[in-house]
Amino acid sequence: MGYTLDWDEAAGRLASAAVDDAEWYAAVAAGRLASAAVDDAEWYAAVAAELVRDTDRVAIDVGCGGAGMTVALARRMGPDATVVAADHNRAVLDAARAVTEAAGVRAEFAVVDLDGDLSALPEADLVWSSAAVHHAGDQQRTIERLVALLRPGGTLALAEGGFRPRHLPWDLGVGEPGLEIRLDAAQDRGRPADVGAVARPGRPGLAGAPWRPVLARSSQCATRQAEKEVPLTLISLPGCKFVCTP
Repeated sequence: MGYTLDWDEAAGRLASAAVDDAEWYAAVAAGRLASAAVDDAEWYAAVAAELVRDTDRVAIDVGCGGAGMTVALARRMGPDATVVAADHNRAVLDAARAVTEAAGVRAEFAVVDLDGDLSALPEADLVWSSAAVHHAGDQQRTIERLVALLRPGGTLALAEGGFRPRHLPWDLGVGEPGLEIRLDAAQDRGRPADVGAVARPGRPGLAGAPWRPVLARSSQCATRQAEKEVPLTLISLPGCKFVCTP
């Protein structure tokens, strides 16, 4: 017995559900981001220690999410500094505000859209943005606008991905090792040329330039590659042998 899906009809229902449930999605995302801010506090603190200079007085966390870096910057720069947490989603900002209050640090908050008006943001000695610029419609222009926020001698620091997460061991013990990489390559070969046109290094088959030249067109830059291992927890569910959760 066959079944044919009417994608035109389904697309309408999915679009309607996305609008109807927007607040719920935002609340779930905000909760996850706030949790990540606490879980990754040590990493944020280490990065802030490397980035912040003694003379820095104003910092902006663009696309602040759960405010993990906002907290780290505020602690590193001290109570006399100005740290602004900026995001386009008010629910996310509410969660960020709760995180900063729980951490006992002071921060200011601004609603901004990377593709829109950034005039709510002050000039800064340090602009930090993690996993946000790749969402912009024009990444090159967005980076240039973030650079324009900097005071003379200021620093723009971007943390972006570019490599797919790996969930399988290199050798599963069955067949040829490297199954996950081969699956990624097969998926990329099946994509249209205009899909994924964002700055992601190391992604064959996708349009878009690596981050280094994108940054270099706007300012002097240095890039660094890092990997993070997330331990998995095995939990039992009825009818399942095990489930891996990060």
